[in-house]
Amino acid sequence: MASATDNKGAPPPIPARPPRIQSTTTTPAVAEEAAKPAATAMVEDPFGDAEAVTIPTRTRRTKKSAFQKLVEREEQYLTTLEQLCDLYIRAIELNDDTPWKVAFNSDPDVVLLFTTLKNVAELTKTLSSRISTLGTTSVAGGEGDGSGSNNNGSSEVSAAAAAAVVPKLPTDEALAALGSLYESNATLFQRYLTVYTIFTRLQERLDDLTLRSQDFMLFQCDVQRHNAGTPTFEEYLGKPVLHITTYAQALTGVKAEASAAGVGARGDGAELDGALEMFTDIIDGLARAKDEIVDRRRIERLVSERFSGKPKLVEKGRRLVFEGPLDKVSRSRTHRYYFHLFNDLLTYSEQNAGGKLVPVSYTHLTLPTIYSV
Repeated sequence: MASATDNKGAPPPIPARPPRIQSTTTTPAVAEEAAKPAATAMVEDPFGDAEAVTIPTRTRRTKKSAFQKLVEREEQYLTTLEQLCDLYIRAIELNDDTPWKVAFNSDPDVVLLFTTLKNVAELTKTLSSRISTLGTTSVAGGEGDGSGSNNNGSSEVSAAAAAAVVPKLPTDEALAALGSLYESNATLFQRYLTVYTIFTRLQERLDDLTLRSQDFMLFQCDVQRHNAGTPTFEEYLGKPVLHITTYAQALTGVKAEASAAGVGARGDGAELDGALEMFTDIIDGLARAKDEIVDRRRIERLVSERFSGKPKLVEKGRRLVFEGPLDKVSRSRTHRYYFHLFNDLLTYSEQNAGGKLVPVSYTHLTLPTIYSV
């Protein structure tokens, strides 16, 4: 353990400290001074000398509107998707004989997941560019030609550049175009359900291919070493689903601000209602998919741990509602059965000598139909 003194027994030198800067309070009377360049002041040097220190002026940050945040958010998300594809997916897809890459590229579900994510990235690039164009078009406030083109005649406008000039609120035309743009990209957003379903189905295999693979972990460390701040591969894979769940909230904020300002044909931001309904349906679909996966895994675990002979109880859409033992009293003895009630099936089983359950009977449940009363 390192000693607090050097070889001669003298304590280590006290490190030099930066000069202290006396704080000042800005009053409303001098608020106008906040916009002036940084001032130079003489401050006390704790070591006995006087030193001129430039004190940066505090500036008040302007609160961004929901519309401005949406434009920036799309650009940031596109950057995330492009990093996922460039740093990880395309590097893994390189045609070579590296064993750990072969394991990825020979799994059909992994190939489908990668293909879907690259497709999502390409469609998102187009969507982000068009949303940025809406922002720059609305800056003109009706003075432009409405084409959404920049001075060079190109419709490709960077969202980062657009965010610097995008107004707090879109024009009536831009608000309507924003709603239509999201609705026309319904196919893109439906792909998020596919991504989520494949990802959850692959979870165990992905853990084997990534977390339990020393070669992949070395590859990931190399990616992060050369690209500071880069998330892990698994963190990247989770971002698309997290992003899709925020659309409804983002558009609700834009609609609320537009309604308060009377923007839109009816002045209530109704142009975004169709897009909001679409995103709500997608979020509900993700919730149903999650519940189905949880139910499926619960039944798989039940079959694996409790039953003998692995009966075919796992079916799409099936969920376990209730389970428990029931005793049948028959003359001089009592016989215990174990019942499992699913949403479409009722089974009861006996327990064998090894403690495992052996199904005795299956009763398929159907909903009754009442034709008349």
